[in-house]
Amino acid sequence: MSSICTSDLRQLEMRIPTVVFRASDAAGNDLSDVRVSERDRVLVEALDGRAVDVDPGPRTFRFTRGGASSEASVLVIEGEKARAVSVVLHVPPRAAPPREPGARAAGGNVGERVTPWWVYAAGGASLVTTSLFAGFGISGLKRRSELDACLGACDQGAVDRAKSDFLTADVFLGASLLGYGITLTLFLLRPTVATPQAPRTTAFDRLGTF
Repeated sequence: MSSICTSDLRQLEMRIPTVVFRASDAAGNDLSDVRVSERDRVLVEALDGRAVDVDPGPRTFRFTRGGASSEASVLVIEGEKARAVSVVLHVPPRAAPPREPGARAAGGNVGERVTPWWVYAAGGASLVTTSLFAGFGISGLKRRSELDACLGACDQGAVDRAKSDFLTADVFLGASLLGYGITLTLFLLRPTVATPQAPRTTAFDRLGTF
């Protein structure tokens, strides 16, 4: 009687199908911290490569890891052993921690500001107008000193040339002040760029994302 019961149990065990759950990310890396459930029943809390007993028939298994999930629908055959049920979980990328201005990131230098060419161009133009202001101003002062010697009997053309030098000097003075203001504004608004660097590989990266 005992041998008959043992034989019946073995036959029953042979008829119970088993499946092996497997999950990977988009890069093909195996994932272990994945929960598998069927309807409202959790079959495994994590994947360990071991076979799991299931009932035969159509089955829909749900794989969940964090905010990612995927389903696999299979027809489980009675007596089938260690059938592989695999899914690919598209794990959302981890949000990068907020960085303060000027902080250095793993893939580049953040907060490195460069001075574009137009800042130098505006500064150069301002220097040119300043030199012209000085030139016409000096010329006007020289002409005025010459007019002091003939005060009251100076040639009108010489007087007009002195006035013209002073007027032109005033124009270039205004242009140079405006140019310096524009140069300062462009310098303060200069863009921020990141200098690419080779990413550092850690032991965690080599093991994959878990």
